[in-house]
Amino acid sequence: MGKDTEQEYGETSWGEPKESESTHLATTENTTFYTPIPTSLQLQDVPTDWTGWTKANKVQYLVDVLQFYITKVRSGNFDLSKIEALAALALEAQIELADFYADAESYSRDAKNIAEDTESEVSEEILRASINNSEKKPSDATIKRQATINQKVRDAKKQTVQLERNYKKWRYIYDMLKDAHIFFRNLGKV
Repeated sequence: MGKDTEQEYGETSWGEPKESESTHLATTENTTFYTPIPTSLQLQDVPTDWTGWTKANKVQYLVDVLQFYITKVRSGNFDLSKIEALAALALEAQIELADFYADAESYSRDAKNIAEDTESEVSEEILRASINNSEKKPSDATIKRQATINQKVRDAKKQTVQLERNYKKWRYIYDMLKDAHIFFRNLGKV
């Protein structure tokens, strides 16, 4: 997820963190405090209590841990006793990612509708302006061309493309987590 669309998801996306995102927020009754996000990718260091974590940070951390262990398998330094825990971790990441995926799909669809509405509004403004100037009514093709080059329409379409990209990205990550679950389950059968 790019920096431009982070605010639309209501949570921090992974990637380049903002200054305040290097830690996750934990809250007790009257006190709010920050705890550092673990740098360890060891399975035993994965938190069981995710209080205060954003879904984005949690999913990123789980994906990083899984990737670390996939690299261990590839290099031949993998402990087979961790198979079930890693398969479960992949499922946990899928569950957390499901919200992002659903939201990304919704935002993508909404953005497409907003872009179409924006283009219609601009087309209407162009038509009104030509009628007010007592010019001959421009053709529909001319109005559409003028609306297409309008900055508001271009910005709305650009936002649509970015949100569709994010939607696809979340889908790919979700599919990879599904494959990681199957991969770790099948390691015990080898």
